[in-house]
Amino acid sequence: MTYVFDPTTPPLFRRGFHPNTVAEEQRSSRIGIARWNEVSEEIKDDVPFEMLVIITRKSFVVTRTQLWVPRELIHYAVDAKVKLEYTEGYSQEEHRKFERTLDVGASVGLTLLNLKADVKSSLKITNEITNKWFVEKKNTIDRDYKGGYTYVKWSLIERFDVEKTSSWELHFRDDDRILESGGPAVENSNLTCSLSEYEDSIQDPSEEIFHFLQSDL
Repeated sequence: MTYVFDPTTPPLFRRGFHPNTVAEEQRSSRIGIARWNEVSEEIKDDVPFEMLVIITRKSFVVTRTQLWVPRELIHYAVDAKVKLEYTEGYSQEEHRKFERTLDVGASVGLTLLNLKADVKSSLKITNEITNKWFVEKKNTIDRDYKGGYTYVKWSLIERFDVEKTSSWELHFRDDDRILESGGPAVENSNLTCSLSEYEDSIQDPSEEIFHFLQSDL
């Protein structure tokens, strides 16, 4: 049996799935991908009587993916009252690194909304993304668990992965001969946001079934 990604429902116990046996490619879906190149020139006029130019070339690949991530798999033999912590939103630290990899300055609000129109179109980004994408906040709840069950908590994650490849070359102005060069250098970062939580559970098999299963091992 193969799980087909569904943003409303993770792979459930009752449908024959176990969190540890469902591969990431099955519980994820790529929403969009964007590629673009940038070329810049910097004139170095600090060398007397010589005009040097540094040409920098950069290519970017950004992928948007949604996936279910199992956060916690635990069995309770007896009833238990547990204090749970969970996080919604995105990390500001991740966001700053993401901005640096994209070579954009610190922005007010979510950087994803400030990308070029064609890039946002390829990644299927609309202003509605802000309904789920906000600076992370932690929540705490008290939860009663019934004994004799195994529980798993799933998080629906949205992730943007960026790969930047850069290189440079130095030459005299109006002269294509390369004096020095560097790269390519590759830099990666990602920005993730927890969109929703889903808890699933399965009851322990009866003692008779348990012993029957044990006899087959």
